[in-house]
Amino acid sequence: MNRLLIAGARLLDPESDDLHRPPTADLLIEDGRIAALGAEATARGAGAPRLEAAGLLLTPGLVNAHSHSHDTLLRGLFEGLPLDAWGALSFPSAWSRRPDAEVHLRTRLHAAECLMHGITTVQDMVTLQGADRAQAEAVIEGHRAIGLRALLGWQLADRGMAETLPFAAEVLPPDILASLPRASDPAPGMRLVESLLDAVSGRLLGSVLAPSAPQRCSPTLLRWAAGLSRERGLPVCTHLYETRAQAVLARTAYGEDGGSLLNHLARHGLLNERLVIAHGVWITPEEIGRLAEAGGHLAHNPVANLRLLNGAAPLRQYASAGAGIALGCDNSSAGDAQSLLSAMRFAALYLSLQSAAPEEAAASAFRAATLGGARALGLGGTVGGLRPGHRADLALFDLSDPAWVPLNSAVRQLVHAEPARSLRHVLVEGELLLRNGRPTRFDPAALAAEAEGAHVAMAAEYTALRTRRAPLVKALLALDARARRHPLEIDGLLLDHGARH
Repeated sequence: MNRLLIAGARLLDPESDDLHRPPTADLLIEDGRIAALGAEATARGAGAPRLEAAGLLLTPGLVNAHSHSHDTLLRGLFEGLPLDAWGALSFPSAWSRRPDAEVHLRTRLHAAECLMHGITTVQDMVTLQGADRAQAEAVIEGHRAIGLRALLGWQLADRGMAETLPFAAEVLPPDILASLPRASDPAPGMRLVESLLDAVSGRLLGSVLAPSAPQRCSPTLLRWAAGLSRERGLPVCTHLYETRAQAVLARTAYGEDGGSLLNHLARHGLLNERLVIAHGVWITPEEIGRLAEAGGHLAHNPVANLRLLNGAAPLRQYASAGAGIALGCDNSSAGDAQSLLSAMRFAALYLSLQSAAPEEAAASAFRAATLGGARALGLGGTVGGLRPGHRADLALFDLSDPAWVPLNSAVRQLVHAEPARSLRHVLVEGELLLRNGRPTRFDPAALAAEAEGAHVAMAAEYTALRTRRAPLVKALLALDARARRHPLEIDGLLLDHGARH
């Protein structure tokens, strides 16, 4: 039996009523699980190898409930672009087929960054360049190399791009309109996903289903995802109401569903406890109520929502309705960093502005980044907590760092005081993947050098892509401006949609 006693840490349990001054206690790990806490751990752990943790704060590993590894090498290239214009330059479909080695590299870089921010579970919603099994296997092996718990979702879409944009025929020049990607056959992607469900296996790898967004997927694709989710018990992760334009599209093109993309998902069997919607910014209170009633979840991405000029999700309304709330980091070229520490801070700040009980905002953000993410991804009771039986996915922070001094509130200082530099150890399944601030499975300098080499190869293609797609980007910016002028009954740029109701 593999055993480890973590001795003398302060245990920040998200299920505790007091997250400000957590108690000091031992924690015993046996065969990758939390076996005991407190006096029982001390007694049972006699003779076990020890990790001395006096002066450290121990938390559950964080759960990144929505991210995309496919654009990791494009970080820092974009600013001030709304979603569709940004996507014209960043989506994999804009680029030539990437070498398998590059796909493997960017996946490792993505997972490594998660690890070095205390994230132990990541939901990676990957877009492949077609039904490309070699690329998929490069992603799988990339995650295995770093050693995090990863839930992989192969993002699928099959509708023509013009169908996903409001006023496309009205605003876009004919040559631009004619150049947009057409509808495609979803069958190859569906077959690939089905074949990968068994390949994505092991104690650390799992699957979710990832229809990109309701407006991007045909009824055939949505019904297939609903059926496979029901058959396999898999979460369905999709984008919903990320932008104002998407809410406008719902009102102008989805009359059969009452102008609601959530109703469209429901009509095709996807509104249930396995549904995880990313972003959910431009959503009505009525739709939030329906999501909550069905047991669904929001994967809130506060940093990317701002970076892509979309506003703020109405978190207070989600919480009041009883919807599950998780946190995500989204794309590295839109959300900037795979840091749930930043995401927690932004989420807490927005919730403080929206909430009648702002003093609880930091605790709510911490719980969303741990328990909420675990529940959304079907891992409730497995990760995200500090209870016997949970997997030993843990993060430990050094309380002597200035971010923690003096220790007035562990949870508030975790969320607000920039504690990333104080991260000392990260464990997944009881294995130390970060020890004394250094990764144990890879050399950061070597990984950085490898990434810089790939960047050199990509730079010329990016310059050519930016020039070639400049007319498309200009047209999409005009389309976004047209959508922003269309009247809506909600406003995602307000602090709380309820202000309009």
